[in-house]
Amino acid sequence: MDCKHEVPCCYLLKLSEPLGTEKHSAKYYLGSCGNLNKRLVQHKQSTAVTFTRAARNRGIGFEVVQM
Repeated sequence: MDCKHEVPCCYLLKLSEPLGTEKHSAKYYLGSCGNLNKRLVQHKQSTAVTFTRAARNRGIGFEVVQM
């Protein structure tokens, strides 16, 4: 994903499997940032939001499905 430095954008992440319980689960994360490349690195290193950190800790991968 190429994104010019400091260009505001919204993005949608899709988990490879649902995160949560049978009753309450999520498979998508909608985020926004000023630098998409930097933000994706944060998600991959588990230094971003609790949602993707919890997914990574459980071995659940994700991909960007929309920008």
